[in-house]
Amino acid sequence: MPSATVRPSETPTRSDVDRELPLVVRRFGPAAVALVAQLAFALAVLAQPGGASGAGGAVLAIVLVVAGPVALVFARTHPGPVVAVVAGLAVVHGLTTPLAWTPYVALWFAIGIAVAHGALIWSAVAAGVAWVGEILLGTIEGVAWRPIAAAVEAVMIAASFAIGWYVWVHRGRIALLRVEAHQRRRQSEVRARARIAAGLHDEIGQALSQAHVQASIALHLMDRDPGRARVALERIRETSQTALADLRSVVGAIRDDDEATLAELELVPRVLAEAESAGTATSYECALDRTPARPLQYATYRIAEEAVENAVRHAGASRVAVAIVHADDELVLTVDDDGDGLGDRAEERGGGLVGMRERAGLVGGSVDFVASPIGGTRVVVRMPWSDVA
Repeated sequence: MPSATVRPSETPTRSDVDRELPLVVRRFGPAAVALVAQLAFALAVLAQPGGASGAGGAVLAIVLVVAGPVALVFARTHPGPVVAVVAGLAVVHGLTTPLAWTPYVALWFAIGIAVAHGALIWSAVAAGVAWVGEILLGTIEGVAWRPIAAAVEAVMIAASFAIGWYVWVHRGRIALLRVEAHQRRRQSEVRARARIAAGLHDEIGQALSQAHVQASIALHLMDRDPGRARVALERIRETSQTALADLRSVVGAIRDDDEATLAELELVPRVLAEAESAGTATSYECALDRTPARPLQYATYRIAEEAVENAVRHAGASRVAVAIVHADDELVLTVDDDGDGLGDRAEERGGGLVGMRERAGLVGGSVDFVASPIGGTRVVVRMPWSDVA
């Protein structure tokens, strides 16, 4: 089989920036931006005369400025509690430090991330309670409010809600596309099985029935009329030859059918194309110097299909890379994703992972789950090489 090169995704279903963002950037990026922005505002104000109410006030201001971004690190896994905590920190920041007029950027990110992950009620309640609470407590404490600053804060909070809601709706559409792609694939498999069953019944079933009848006649005449028994046996041989030819014809028709092609390496790009249609960036590399045996191809295709489906549906991956190579007399399949990596706990999730081990075991192979260099999980499958018979 000729060597193939890496084929990056060409489907513009997401922006290039979003598709290439690794998990570490998505998890720590908002926290880093909020930290830099808040520290810049804080240091600028503290540097002014009277900007801090003593050393204690400066320390408290810096602690509050840092605490919000630190909480943002956990926003993807615990969006509701994080937005509540950050909203509380924003209230304390506005009331107890000399930086009441500076923006608390962490709150904007916390609201947007929480809404994007479905925690709309958490966000609305946290933002509402924080807003009303800060106004009431500020009025009691005699804090001097700045209307322009308050208006800017309100606009940014509203923008955070809007952006988070857009991302939430966009993710819902992507999830729907994934479900539809999965259903189309299953329906195609059902139609293929129906065609196989019909072909086997029509072409092979009749021949086997005739062979059964002739075998019964041969057994009945074996002692009384060996000549007629021989004729029956000859007919069984002819019928079996016809059945074998019909079986090859059915298999050939299946292989020529675009939807019912036997599972083999040529179908791996189709699996990735379906993932791309659901919004996942993919790449594929197949570097084989010769064609592996059909059982090995079948196991490789099915394991790759299961690994890609797990990465997209269960790990929330936005990027999947598949590589197939021939190394050290083994066929090595590697599937990397940038989803919620499981590391050593990968085998704990879902029966699909157990199925991958079973498929590899049928051809004497093994499956390992390790951390991926692109941020998620790497599935490594090693199977003893065997050539086409």
